Amino acid sequence: MKQKQITIGIRADGNEKLGMGHLMRCISIARAMQTMKATCVFFVAQQAAGVFLREQGFLCEVLDTDYMQMETELPMLERLAVQYGIQLWLVDSYQTTQLYFRALQK
Repeated sequence: MKQKQITIGIRADGNEKLGMGHLMRCISIARAMQTMKATCVFFVAQQAAGVFLREQGFLCEVLDTDYMQMETELPMLERLAVQYGIQLWLVDSYQTTQLYFRALQK
């Protein structure tokens, strides 16, 4: 029986203030998921994180938003989720809210 491929959206950030721990943790998870034939797409707030992720070989969308105000990115993130066919989210941030997670559940 053919297994259906899943597309996972990964929302994390890393920069000179935040550190790279969030991104490094998510990269490890994404690599493990790729061995199971999942497609992983990263969504980040800033260009520097996007450059780093692309250098690591990952699909990445830079939102050009303030990672401290994550709710402001929801309209754009929802459109991109449809565009990429995101079926599951991994969010690694201290800045999320209940509203943010409810929006991603759609």
